Amino acid sequence: MYSLLQNVAVRYGGSSQYFWEAKQIALMNAVDMQDAPSRDTLFKLAGEALMGDNPLNQSNDFAVPNFGYLYINLPHNTPNGDGLKMSPLPTELLRQPVLVQVNFNDSRTIFSSNNVAPSAFVNVPCVRSANFQAVQVRMVDSANLLTNEEDPNKITYVYPLKYFQQQVVSTVLQSAEGNQVNITGFRNGSVRSIILWCQRDADTPTGINAPRLFNDNNWYAPVNTQLSINGEIFDVSIGGSSQLLNLVNNKQASELAMTQYALNAGALVPVAGGFTATYLKVDFSQHSDPVTSSNLLVAGKSITNSIVNFRCDTPDGQTGWRLYWVSLYNSSLVFSMGNCEYSF
Repeated sequence: MYSLLQNVAVRYGGSSQYFWEAKQIALMNAVDMQDAPSRDTLFKLAGEALMGDNPLNQSNDFAVPNFGYLYINLPHNTPNGDGLKMSPLPTELLRQPVLVQVNFNDSRTIFSSNNVAPSAFVNVPCVRSANFQAVQVRMVDSANLLTNEEDPNKITYVYPLKYFQQQVVSTVLQSAEGNQVNITGFRNGSVRSIILWCQRDADTPTGINAPRLFNDNNWYAPVNTQLSINGEIFDVSIGGSSQLLNLVNNKQASELAMTQYALNAGALVPVAGGFTATYLKVDFSQHSDPVTSSNLLVAGKSITNSIVNFRCDTPDGQTGWRLYWVSLYNSSLVFSMGNCEYSF
């Protein structure tokens, strides 16, 4: 499902509309989960990788209906189910509805094919139906709604978000070692974290002709890294030591089990043992959990007009890689006069 998903957009009443790519939804689902077993189960529910002739189960996966269940991670909600959910979104303060738009990829662009045949889904839709379900929290007594307590035209209500994802930015890594990248794409506000990962260009081919290996969720954490802001070093890793630092500073490791395909004597086969995707998370604020009926603001770092440099080697010591990154900001939704807007 994460490969089939193209992007998700949300507009809260009359607020600005923002889009998040599928890789951002997948990444934030991994980051937000309370532990590794729950994270792995969440991704397994999105559906297994499918093959026309699957050597893992000796059958044709497309001969039967297949289902996937995808959690859409937006600024106001979280898949973390340990009881520390955010406060419900006060939609009663809005004159316009909350709009969530989900866009899917062309099915022909997400399947691999061997060196003989093109994708079996050329000109064939692979999605029979799609459903969207939202969970709404209702008051036991509607008299307790904010609209009954105060005149919404005379008050301003600030709703803290867990964080706000900035748009994904990427650049080509020109060499195998010692790449110097200027990290860009920042906005006004307080940055809580920057998440970075690498992908091979060969893992995301643009054409649909055979042979074609499509491994879009194969992420690799960059190695031998150093991130500095205006010359001051904030994060350093030697080899792949960033995985250890991320593990001890967060609830789980910065990794995720994925399926990887390869060609074996012209036949398309899943790599034995699967693949473990990894990423690097650089934090500028202390990790904190939401507290029931309360919100704790954790300050990050303002780097709007700063020079952010990132040095790294490619994961395998070869060229043909692209570096991706996304910034997480402190943010709130401000409700006023039947409308709302983001505040950074």
